[in-house]
Amino acid sequence: MIKDLKEMTLDELKSLQIKVKQEIESFEQLKRKEALDAIKEIEKQYGYKAQDLLASISEPKAKSKVAPKFAHPENPEITWSGRGKKPNWINQHLEAGKPIDELFIK
Repeated sequence: MIKDLKEMTLDELKSLQIKVKQEIESFEQLKRKEALDAIKEIEKQYGYKAQDLLASISEPKAKSKVAPKFAHPENPEITWSGRGKKPNWINQHLEAGKPIDELFIK
């Protein structure tokens, strides 16, 4: 059992640090080997190479930004692309009986 760290000398602490680092690396190496062995077993079981399966997975496409089509009448920095739910300022404009054409960005 390790004695209380506060009772150890600097040299003992440094030695312990080296041993802990080596044990961590050894443990991680063992876990990587176990994972690789499991992957190889699955490859045999299903007849596919892991590399091929991973290469066939396409990453989801990033949604492209749509240019804004409408601008707030009082603050042109507030815009709407025309997609999705209408913002309140669009609804208020329409409820006031004004045409949406007035908000088109020219």
